[in-house]
Amino acid sequence: MRLILLSLVVLSLQTAGTGSVRLLLSERGGHDVTAVRGTVYYEAPGVGRRELRVMSLKAPVTIEHLPPAVYRMTMVAESMTNALVASRVVEIEVTAGRSVDAPIDLVQRRGWVDVVDATGEPVPGAHFYTRPSAVNSSTDDLGRINLAVIAAGTEVTVRTIQWGVTCHRVTSATRQTIVIPDATDELVISAPSVPISGLAQRRHIVPALRLAGATITGVPGADCPVPYEHLPVTLARAGALTEHTLLLPAGEYVINFADGSTRAAQVPGRLLLR
Repeated sequence: MRLILLSLVVLSLQTAGTGSVRLLLSERGGHDVTAVRGTVYYEAPGVGRRELRVMSLKAPVTIEHLPPAVYRMTMVAESMTNALVASRVVEIEVTAGRSVDAPIDLVQRRGWVDVVDATGEPVPGAHFYTRPSAVNSSTDDLGRINLAVIAAGTEVTVRTIQWGVTCHRVTSATRQTIVIPDATDELVISAPSVPISGLAQRRHIVPALRLAGATITGVPGADCPVPYEHLPVTLARAGALTEHTLLLPAGEYVINFADGSTRAAQVPGRLLLR
C-alpha cells in the first residue's frame, strides 16, 4: 500500500506542471469522419517539434503531459481512398493542470506552390521543409510544391543549390508563389565548439549549442522565420571557436535563440557568440 501511495505522489508531481489537449476532429465541417489513421504534429517555443501517430480515430484523441506553452498543431490523415489534412494550423495555449480543446477539420486539399528564383524562373529540385508538420522533400520538375498534405498556416522553408533560402507561410489559396532571393553575401558567426556526442557533426566539427533551435528573421520576402537547422552553413575550425558561414542577401537580420533572446546581425558581417 505504501508503495502504491508513493507511486501516486510521484505521478502527481510529474503531471502537476503540465496540461493536455483534446482534439475535436471533424471532416469537411461534419462529424462523419472517414479517416482511419493519421499523425498529429505540434510544436512550441522551447518545447520543439513532436508528433503523435494515431491508429484509430473512432475515439477522441488526447495529448497529455504537455509543458505550458502556445502550440501550433496540424494533422495529416488518410481514409480508405483519400489523403486528408487539417484545413489550417491551429494555435492552442496549454496551461498547467488544465485540458483544452483543439478543433481540427480534415479536408481533401488540392493546389500547389510555384517556387521561382529572383528572375521569375521555376526552380525544380529546390529542397523544402514544413513546420509544424514534417514534409521533407523537393520541388517537382516544374518547380512546384504539392499542397495535398500541407495545411494553411504551415511554415515552409525552401532553399536552392545556390544557397538561396526563404520561408513562406502557406495560405488557403490553391495557387501560391515563393520567390527565393539571391544569396550574395556572407554572415560569419563565431561561437565556442561544444564537444557533446549526439550533436550533428560536419567533418568532425561540432556546431555551437547556442545555435540549436535558433531562427533568423529579415530574409527579403520571407513572412516567417528561417530555422538555423535549415540554412546551408559551412563550418570551419578557428582555434577554440567554430565559424558558421551563411550566404544571405545583404541587409539587416535578427537571430532568435531558443531561450527567447535575440541578436542583431548585419550582412555582410561577422558576429561573435559567447
